[in-house]
Amino acid sequence: MKESLKQHIFEAELLPFLEDLYPFALSLTANHEDAEDLVQETFLKAYNNIEKYKPGTNAKAWLFTIMRNMYINEYKKKKKLPDHREIQENTIDILEDSKLKKEDPELKKAINDSLLSLSEDFRMIVYLVDIEGLKYNEVSEIMGIPVGTVRSRLHRARAKLRKKLEQYAYKLGYITKIKK
Repeated sequence: MKESLKQHIFEAELLPFLEDLYPFALSLTANHEDAEDLVQETFLKAYNNIEKYKPGTNAKAWLFTIMRNMYINEYKKKKKLPDHREIQENTIDILEDSKLKKEDPELKKAINDSLLSLSEDFRMIVYLVDIEGLKYNEVSEIMGIPVGTVRSRLHRARAKLRKKLEQYAYKLGYITKIKK
């Protein structure tokens, strides 16, 4: 592929998703610097492999797939991901740069803390479906799992989030009793 065509496809179809990738990277790494590195490395890999991209297809899903695979292959192996305890103690705000805007900072913090407490697979699916608004088949492609698995993990993840957020909802009067 000619360098000028490669550059054109990259700038026209992939670069517009630069801002969309950072929140996803942050949800994976739970660290601002690592998230920035992951976004840069994702775009570098996408550019170097642009001949594998089919122009006009879902560029965002293609980039998310590259990012997820890079995260799994490189970041986890290098132990850059903090363990579960460190994530919970961290002040990372997954929702900070996302499209999810909440006026109530307490609610946003409760949601963010609940998301961070989920396992990586659950957190990734909730992020991609509920925050990014991707379709099940897109998430299936990104994560390399069947659509049915996306649905069941999303159902279980939402149930876990619901349980974690019940106390908060009760305290503010959104619900009148807590299920046992």
